[in-house]
Amino acid sequence: MNKKINDWKIFYKKINALAIELAQDILTNKTYKVIKEYKNDKRSYIAVIEFKGSKFILKFPKNEVRIPQRKIMTLLKKGEALNTYERTNKYQEKGLDNLCDIYAVGVKRRYGMISDSFMIMEYIDGMETQPEKKDDIDLLMEGIKKLHSYGLKHGDANPRNFIIEKLTGDLKIIDTQLKKDLFKIGSNYDYVNLFYSEVKEALKYVDTRTMAFKIAMTLKKIKRLKVVSYIKKIKKKLRDKGWRI
Repeated sequence: MNKKINDWKIFYKKINALAIELAQDILTNKTYKVIKEYKNDKRSYIAVIEFKGSKFILKFPKNEVRIPQRKIMTLLKKGEALNTYERTNKYQEKGLDNLCDIYAVGVKRRYGMISDSFMIMEYIDGMETQPEKKDDIDLLMEGIKKLHSYGLKHGDANPRNFIIEKLTGDLKIIDTQLKKDLFKIGSNYDYVNLFYSEVKEALKYVDTRTMAFKIAMTLKKIKRLKVVSYIKKIKKKLRDKGWRI
């Protein structure tokens, strides 16, 4: 479902009435309470907030707004917030039940381009998976294998993005845009990324003889080259200074 609030278009699930109230509050009264900020930089804002006794995760993606070439592309695209919301709903309906839920998103456009957006997500009371704990890694690998079975890649696979709920012991996957896994390169890259994130057992779960794995490993090694890292740091510094690159 969706509705208009001032210059914003809000997309939300009918079953969660509190989320649409929170969306209205974010854009008007701002009575919600910030419990903890996880991230607050030029790329994104992420925080745990409380509203009417319930906790949520609030995220404002910023890259598609601050980088000109990405902003122009939003003339033709739905944007990160709405795309992630729709994909999450789609694959939850198909049975992928270990995803962090997204209750509502807001999108604001100017001249047809996205000028701002936010996401209201499920707050998961739990702990990040710990690479040194075998039970945690077993859950993590089971979770990512299930994600891959739907033809999807995570895109930022590391222990921080796999949370074990305190109450149930179940694993929840966070911070993924659920993009298609073309030619199996993305799923192989997820395993490579986990390997370089101290999950050394990750490569036991993938066939390292395939071309897809070899391409994924090569891409990772290129990204880890000192010259590539240096260029990325320079670009980040220039963007932080206001350069539109």
